[in-house]
Amino acid sequence: MFSGNYEKQIFFIWDMMFQRKYQISIVLLLLSILLSWLIFKNKSGTYDVKNIVNIFQKDFEARENSAQILLDEFYFSYIEAGEALSVESRWVKTMNEKYYQKGEVLFKSTADSLLFLSHNALPVNHFRIPQNKNELYHLGNGWYYILGRQHENSTFWVASLVKKDYRFKNRFLINTFQSDYSIPDFFEIEKDESIGYPVFNTKGEYVFSLIVPDENMLVYTSGSLWFLSVVFSILALLTIIYLLYTIFRYNIERGKYVTAVILLFSGLLFTRFVMFYFQVPQCFYQGILFTANHYASSLWLPSLGDLLLNTFFSAVFFFVLFAHRKKFPFLNSLQKPASVLICFISVALIAFAADFIIQLLRSLVINSSLNLDVNFIFSPDIYNVLGFLIIAGLFISYYFLGSILLELVSRGSRKSFELFAILIISIIILSVVFYFFGKAPWIIWISLFLTSLIYFIKKRTGTFSISFTRLIILFFVFALAGTFSLLIFNNEKEKANRMNLAMRLASEQDPIAEFLFKEMEEEVFTDTILVNLVLQNPYNETEILQYLKTHYFTEFWAKYDIQLTTCAPGEILYFKHFEQEFVCDDYFDFFINQFGRETISEHFIYLDNHTGRNSYISIIPIKSDVDNQILYNLYVEFEARFIPKELGFPELLVDERIDISRNLGNYSYAVYKDDIMTLKFGSFFYSIHASAYDTGNETFVFFESDAYSHLLYNRDENTQIIVSKPREGVLERIAPFSYLFITLFLFGILIWALVLKVNDEFSFSLNFKKRLQFSIIGIVLISVVAIGSASAWFIFNIYKNKNEAIINEKSHSILIELENILAEEPWLDYTYRDFLNPLLLRLSQVFFTDINLFDPDGALLASSRPRVFDEGLISPLIQPVAFNQLKISGKSLFIHNERIGNLEYISTYVPLRNLQGQLIAYINLPYFAQQSELRNEISYFLVAFINIYLLLLLLSVIIAFFISNYVTRPLQIIRDSISRVTFGKSNKKIHWERNDEIGQLISEYNRMIDELAVSAELLARSERESAWREMAKQVAHEIKNPLTPMRLNVQYLQRAWQDRADDWDERLERFTKTMVEQIDSLAVIAAEFSDFAKMPVAKNDVIDLRKFIPEVTDLFKGFDNVKIDTFMPGGTYPLKVSGDKNQLMRVFNNLIKNAIQAYEKEDIARINIKCEKEENYLKVEIQDFGCGIPEELKKNIFQPYFTTKNAGMGLGLAMVKSIIQSLNGHISFESEQGKGTRFIMRIPAINFD
Repeated sequence: MFSGNYEKQIFFIWDMMFQRKYQISIVLLLLSILLSWLIFKNKSGTYDVKNIVNIFQKDFEARENSAQILLDEFYFSYIEAGEALSVESRWVKTMNEKYYQKGEVLFKSTADSLLFLSHNALPVNHFRIPQNKNELYHLGNGWYYILGRQHENSTFWVASLVKKDYRFKNRFLINTFQSDYSIPDFFEIEKDESIGYPVFNTKGEYVFSLIVPDENMLVYTSGSLWFLSVVFSILALLTIIYLLYTIFRYNIERGKYVTAVILLFSGLLFTRFVMFYFQVPQCFYQGILFTANHYASSLWLPSLGDLLLNTFFSAVFFFVLFAHRKKFPFLNSLQKPASVLICFISVALIAFAADFIIQLLRSLVINSSLNLDVNFIFSPDIYNVLGFLIIAGLFISYYFLGSILLELVSRGSRKSFELFAILIISIIILSVVFYFFGKAPWIIWISLFLTSLIYFIKKRTGTFSISFTRLIILFFVFALAGTFSLLIFNNEKEKANRMNLAMRLASEQDPIAEFLFKEMEEEVFTDTILVNLVLQNPYNETEILQYLKTHYFTEFWAKYDIQLTTCAPGEILYFKHFEQEFVCDDYFDFFINQFGRETISEHFIYLDNHTGRNSYISIIPIKSDVDNQILYNLYVEFEARFIPKELGFPELLVDERIDISRNLGNYSYAVYKDDIMTLKFGSFFYSIHASAYDTGNETFVFFESDAYSHLLYNRDENTQIIVSKPREGVLERIAPFSYLFITLFLFGILIWALVLKVNDEFSFSLNFKKRLQFSIIGIVLISVVAIGSASAWFIFNIYKNKNEAIINEKSHSILIELENILAEEPWLDYTYRDFLNPLLLRLSQVFFTDINLFDPDGALLASSRPRVFDEGLISPLIQPVAFNQLKISGKSLFIHNERIGNLEYISTYVPLRNLQGQLIAYINLPYFAQQSELRNEISYFLVAFINIYLLLLLLSVIIAFFISNYVTRPLQIIRDSISRVTFGKSNKKIHWERNDEIGQLISEYNRMIDELAVSAELLARSERESAWREMAKQVAHEIKNPLTPMRLNVQYLQRAWQDRADDWDERLERFTKTMVEQIDSLAVIAAEFSDFAKMPVAKNDVIDLRKFIPEVTDLFKGFDNVKIDTFMPGGTYPLKVSGDKNQLMRVFNNLIKNAIQAYEKEDIARINIKCEKEENYLKVEIQDFGCGIPEELKKNIFQPYFTTKNAGMGLGLAMVKSIIQSLNGHISFESEQGKGTRFIMRIPAINFD
C-alpha cells in the first residue's frame, strides 16, 4: 500500500513538471536560489580609490565656487549696507541656516578681533582667527576650507566644512564628510603632499591629501545587494512552501489525509533542517539576526533568526491544516472508548502547547537583549519589532493547533453532552497537573488554555468561514495573556539585572574618571607651571591643590573630595589616624598594594577600601630638569562626595570606547557603611541608617516601600547597598498590550482573508449586518485617530511648554543668584574666570543644568562645563541668532533649539545687569539632559493613550456585534420567513407587536402571505385543469402512435386471410411479433406515467453508500461491453445518507442506463462512479465517456416528456431529479459533446459535521 502511494506521489510530481503553472514555480524557485547566491557572492567589492578621489576633486571645486559666490555676496552686501547688515535679524538668521544647509559659516575679523560670526558651530574666537586665505584648517570639530577677502582693515571669510572630525567619537559626535561630498567617511585628511591622494583648489594649488588609514577599509559590503539577496531567498522559501502545499492539496483531494500531512510535515522539516544544518541561505546566517547578539537559549535556538524561522515554519504547517480541517475524516470510524481517549489526548496536547508557548515567551525575554517595553515607541528597533512578531506568531500557531485539535474533539463525540463532559473532566485533570508540575505561571497558562475553548462558541455553519469579530476577541485575550507574561518575565529579568547592578555598585570603578585622567595625565606631568609651583614651596598644598582643581580637576571632578599630600623621597610623616610616623612613600605604597586596583592609567589607582564610595589615588612625580630624578611625589586622593543627585555627565564628551553605561536608568541607590549612609544617587530619599530597613540577613532581599521597589544587598556585615526603582503603574505594566494586539490584529486580517481564499469563499461583498458593524467600528476608529492625533499634538506642546517653563524658571533663579553675587561689579571680563568657573559649577549642581556666561560682546566669560568649548565642539562665542535677539531686539529672555553634532537641546538666554542697570553679561542655560526625559514622558503618554483607545476600539467591536445582531434580527426573521414561503402551501405569518418601520414591513409581509394563499389556490386550480388537459393530450398522442401501425397490421392480415395467401403462416408470425412489440411499447408508456404520476410514499432508512453503490453496480455485471469502476474515500467508516432504498436504486439505475446508452453498441461502455465528502454532504459522480449532450439540449434535460431517444416518454431524469430533491439534495451535470457526461449528486450526510 505504501509502495503504491509512493509511486503515485512520484507520478504526480513528475506530472507537475509538465504543467505550466508548476513549471513557472519551479523555474522561479531555481532562479531565486541562483540570484540570491550570485547577488550575495558579489555583495562585497573594493572601492576604486582613484575614481573616488576624482569625484571628490570635482565636488571640492564645486564647493569652492559656491563658497566664493557666498563670500562675494557677503562682501558686497557688507560694503553696501555697512555694519547694519550684521544686526539685521532676517539676514543673520538666513546666514545662520547656511551651516545646516551647506556647511558654510561666514565671519568677519580685524587683525585681533572677531567682529561677526554667522554660526557658533565654527570654533573660532578673538584669539583664534585664520591668518591665511584659501587654506584648509582643522578647528577642533572638523576640517574647514576657508576663503577670505580683504577690505581695508577688515577681512571677510567663508569657512566651508569639508569633514567633521571630533576628538571624541560617540552617537552624538560622528566623523562624516559634508553631505555634498560623495566619499566614504573612513577617508582621512592630512596636510602632507607626500602622502595619500592630493586635492587641489580651482587655481591648481595643493590644499590637502586624502589618505586611507587601513587598506582593509577599501573592501565594502553593499547593504542594498545583501537586502536584495534576502528578498530572493524569501521568494525561494515561499515557492518551496507553495509547492509543498500543492502536493498536500493533491493528496487531500484524493482522500489521502495521512499521506498529505506526513509529506507536508516532512517537507517543511527537511527544508528547515537543511537551512539550519548547512547555514543556508548565507544572506540569512551571516547577518547579525542569526548570531547570539540578541538572543540565544539552546543548541536548537541559537539566535533570534532561528527562533523567527522556527515560528514561521510552525505557523505555516498549522495554518495549512487549519484551513483544510473540515476535509479531514478525524474520528468518525472510531469506537466510543478510543474516541474518548483521543479527545482527552487532544485536549492534553492543547494544554502542553500552552505551557510550551509560555516557556518560549520566557526564553525570549530572559535570554535576549530585546527591549519589549514602553520605550519601544520612540526606538522602533527592528529586533524589537521581530520580537513582537515572534510572540504573535507563537500565539497564532497555538490558535491553529487548538482549532485543529478541538475540531478533532467535536467530531469524536456524537452528543453535545458527551463533548461537554469530556471537556470538563479534561480541564479539571490537566489544571491540577499543571498547577503542581507546570513550569509556566499557572494563571497565565489557565487563561491561555481556556481561551482556546472559544472555538466552541463559534457558529457551526456549513461553510469554512471564520467569524472575524470572534477572531479579534480571541486575539484580544491572547494579547492580554502575552502582556501579563511579559510583565512577569520582564520583572524576573529586571530583578536579576538589579542584583547584578547591586554587586557592580559594591565594587564599581568610575570609567569616566579613569578616562579623563588618562587623557590629561601627560599634560599634568609636563606642566612646568605646576613643577615651578611645587619647587617654590612643596608644602603649600592648599595652593598646589587649588591650581590642580582650577586647571585640571574641574567640572566632573566636583563630585570628588580631593586631598593632596606632598612627599619627598625618604621623608617621614606623622599620621594622626594611626598616631605614629611612617615613611611617606612607603605608607602610600603599602596602601596601594593593600587596596589598589589597576586602571587604564598606571598613575591613577582605584582603591577598593570598603568605604562605600569610589576612591582613587594618583601619583604625580615632580622631576628635576637636570638629572630627571624624582624630587617629590604628589599623592592626590579622590573620595566620592555624598551628593543627593549627580548632575549627569553628557555622553557628548566621552568617547564611545569608554563604557559609561551603568544601567542606572530610573534607579536610585544608597550605600551604607557601618549603618550610616555614605553615598546616595537618584530621586529616592533614603533613611540615614540602614537599620531602618529591617529586612533580615539574607544576601538579597526585595521589598516595597514609598511607591518604590527596593533591593537590599548585604555585601558583608558592615556594608549594605539598596537599589530602588519606582513601582510601575497599571498603564506602564500593560504597555506591550498595544503592540501585541496591533500585531495580532493585522495577522487576524491576513488569516481571515487567506482562509476564505483557500476555500474559495473570498468575496468583498458585505451584507447589511456587516456593513453596520464596519460602519460603527469605522466611526470609532476615525474618532480614535482624530482625537488621538489632536491629543498627542496637544500633550507634546504641553510637555514642550512645561520644559520651557522649567528652564525659564531655572534661568530666572540663576539670574537672581548671580545678580546677588555680581550686582556691584561694574563689568566682567576674562580676569574673573577663576572666580566665575567654580561659582557656575556650584550653581549648576544646585539647579541641575549647565551654565555659560558671555560678556556683552558675546565672548565666553566662564562655564560650568568649559570642556565643551576647550575641545572645540563649538565656538566660545554666543550663538549669533540669540545674540541678535538679545542685543538688537532687546529681549529679556530668548529660548530656542541649538545643536552640537547630533545632540539637539533647548537653550535659553537672559541678560545680567548690575545695580546701575548696566549690562555686564548674558546668562546661557543649555538644557542637555532633559530631552530624554521629555521623550520618555511623551512615550508613556502615547502608550497609555494607545492602550486605552484599543480597549475602546475592542469595546466598539463588541458593541457593534451586539447592536448589528439586535438591529438585523427582525430583518433576519423576515428573511427566514420569506425563504420558507412555499407557493401553494400554508405559510406562517410573523407576529410583531411594535408599530414601527419593521412592524409596517411585517404587516405588508403578512398581507402578501394572505394574497399569496388566494392566488395559489386559483393558480393551483388552473394548473390542475391545464395539467390534466396536457396529460390527456400527451397520453392520447403517445397511445395513438402505436395504435396506427397496429390497425394497419390488422387490416393487412385480414386481406391476406381473405385472399388465402400462400405465406399466411409467415405473415401471421410477423403480425404476432409486431403486435407484441406495440403492446410492450404501450406497457412502457403506461409504466412511465404510473411511476411519474403515482410516486409511492418514500420509506426512508439509513443507507450506507459504501455498501449500496457496489450492490447497484453488481446488477450490471452481466452486461456485455460494460465496465464500471467505483472510487470511495479512504478508510472503512460508513458513508451514511437517509432515503428510500428502492427510489435511490431507481436513481442509480436510470443514470447508469443513460450512461450505457451514450455509447455505440459495439463500444465498451466505461463508467466511473466516485463518492466523496464535501462539507455536510456526500457527493456522488456518475461519469461516462460517450457521445455527450449537445449544447442546445442541455437546458431541457430534466424537463418531463423530453427525450433524445426513439422510445420512452422522457420521464426518467425528471423522476431522478424529483427523488434527489425529496432527499433535500440537488443534482447537476457537466457534459461536452464527444467527450462524455458527468452527473453530480449531493445528498445530505448523517453524523457529518
